[in-house]
Amino acid sequence: MNHRNIILIPRRPIVSLSILIITIMTIIGFIRHAASSNRPISVEPVSGEIAIVIDDFGIDNPGTKQMLELNIPITAAIMPNLLYSKKETELIHDLGYEIIIHMPIEAKNGRREWLGPGALTTNLSPQELRTRLEESYKQISYAVGISNHMGSKGTENLQVVSAIVAMAKEHRLVVLDSKTTESTILAREAKNAGLAAGTRDIFLDNSADLNSIKKQIKLLISKAKISGKAIGIGHVGPQGPNTARAIKEMLPEIKAQGIKIVPLTKLLKSQT
Repeated sequence: MNHRNIILIPRRPIVSLSILIITIMTIIGFIRHAASSNRPISVEPVSGEIAIVIDDFGIDNPGTKQMLELNIPITAAIMPNLLYSKKETELIHDLGYEIIIHMPIEAKNGRREWLGPGALTTNLSPQELRTRLEESYKQISYAVGISNHMGSKGTENLQVVSAIVAMAKEHRLVVLDSKTTESTILAREAKNAGLAAGTRDIFLDNSADLNSIKKQIKLLISKAKISGKAIGIGHVGPQGPNTARAIKEMLPEIKAQGIKIVPLTKLLKSQT
């Protein structure tokens, strides 16, 4: 009998090899996924927080549209008793921005018309001061805080300041002292009453020049990196378009420096 050597050859070697490769790649993919799921998520470090408060809404001022298109958590300070106070309050609230009352308060200098109607002045009785504050709160019903418009005289006056603090405490508002005078007592008295309160660090746009505003934003960044937190105040109005543009163009720098923009209430309440 003749014996033959029989060699077995797979009928579909290409198919078998393909299945093997797919199996190996699937295993490798699973291993990589498991390893990546255990890897800590990369988070950009935050070296400080800033609140950007924009004053003088309520007049349909230049820069209003640009400010509201920045898509960052600015805090809008709306003046009461003006033609567009209620309309802009509704608009800004609907867009999701934080709102505070920008209360006009008597100044030592400046034109009377800059103050606006319904202002708090040092010659008013405690009852009239309270009435004007309540009327302003009713107009700007979404307000979560209050700040002073002008006020270099009024924020040094205990009677005026006490009325503001009492109203803020009743409605659970935060208090921002715009610091238009070095002798202001507004933030101090608010803190003494147990309220979340703070003081402006940097005015962004005392000059309407674009480069000047950018320099002020850099100072705000530096302040936040040193202190952990800083409050900057800008404006709609004649300088409004340039202020909005400066903020927009500085956003990459703010992010690169590890600075986070937060609503005013978040910044103030984290200090208490």
